[in-house]
Amino acid sequence: MRHLSSAVRLLALAGCVVAPLHASLRTAEVLNGEPVWTSKSGAYGDLVIRAIYLEAPPYLLELAGKPSAKPRWAFAGGTEASVRELFQKAGVPADMQARLLDPAQRVQQEGALVLFPQIDDLIALGQETRSTIYLELAKCELNEFHQNPIFIIGADLEDWLRQSKLSDRQKEVFRKMVWKRGRAHAFSDLRTLLLLSQSPEEVTQVFRTVTRTRSLLVTLKLPANADVEALTKYWTAGFADADTRPLLEAAIQRDSITEIDVSHLLPALARRLIFTYPTLDQAVNGRLPDCHWTSLNFFNNTPRAYYLDTRLAAGALLSQHDAVSGPYRFGDVLAFISGDSVLHSCVYIADDIVYTKNGENILAPWVFQRMDDVMAIYQTDASVRIQGFRLKPEQRAGQR
Repeated sequence: MRHLSSAVRLLALAGCVVAPLHASLRTAEVLNGEPVWTSKSGAYGDLVIRAIYLEAPPYLLELAGKPSAKPRWAFAGGTEASVRELFQKAGVPADMQARLLDPAQRVQQEGALVLFPQIDDLIALGQETRSTIYLELAKCELNEFHQNPIFIIGADLEDWLRQSKLSDRQKEVFRKMVWKRGRAHAFSDLRTLLLLSQSPEEVTQVFRTVTRTRSLLVTLKLPANADVEALTKYWTAGFADADTRPLLEAAIQRDSITEIDVSHLLPALARRLIFTYPTLDQAVNGRLPDCHWTSLNFFNNTPRAYYLDTRLAAGALLSQHDAVSGPYRFGDVLAFISGDSVLHSCVYIADDIVYTKNGENILAPWVFQRMDDVMAIYQTDASVRIQGFRLKPEQRAGQR
């Protein structure tokens, strides 16, 4: 994850207010076991929202490679005494501590004490105990799946699992091994699921399942009495030459058209990217698009590759945008700020919905998500603040 450090100097600006975005979605009904939401009415109109789950295509899984199936915990700078103290704090039973710290099941590697826990002990950990240990493991880069876990957002584990291709045994283990990172549910034990696989097909399904990313299908309702001017003004963000204007105006004029997919109302680049995964030809100097590249290129027809440079991205955030507080508008950049770094950024769409790419990873797609779910991932404590940025009027001509 790349942080923009210089961008937070904006917080010193007089009168700058950091405003949280409060969730306003409410569950309207459940269709075939799947939740459907409606938004509160606003300048954007009225929205209907459904959850979907994207899974990475096979060719990306091959590019990503497969890790060793042997579970391992690496404690940076750890000693037997310090790790035992952590286990006691986490409430690990004495007999399990003895097995975990068995000299035959540990090594020193790259300045870390590395343990090789047995699968039965891994599964037996309670959620609170697991969360305490895994939060510590997340501090060490050797623990890639703890530092960058799978997030199950939307507070609905069963909906996440329901259409996955995991075996019943793997689903049972998955439920037991979910842990909490702040308000988010997380899963880090890919290696355990691999050990439980009974065939090459199950191994493939494990890899596909752990790439499951929750996104939203969002439709804008178009009632007969729709305010054409108000909706057009909102969804074009003030761009008189927005290429979505003809479609929106035409749809509103037709009595038989009662809704339109919001993905069709995005600017050209975002419209191409939504619900897709990065491709290798998008890499620049070995870097794939991340959240800041995504946010700063939102209104661009052609992406600016230099936004992959953290220094240039920070400069653009400050020089091309005004810091704003809510209510936010279509296209505003929302930055998650902690100390002197911007941890994450995303783009406000409407109500509680943002356009986001959660990480630089090739297995991280461009999606719509609820702001509350993004906050659960990145607002890990009270020190993380959210600041809005709005593209300056004089910058709009250069964004097409």
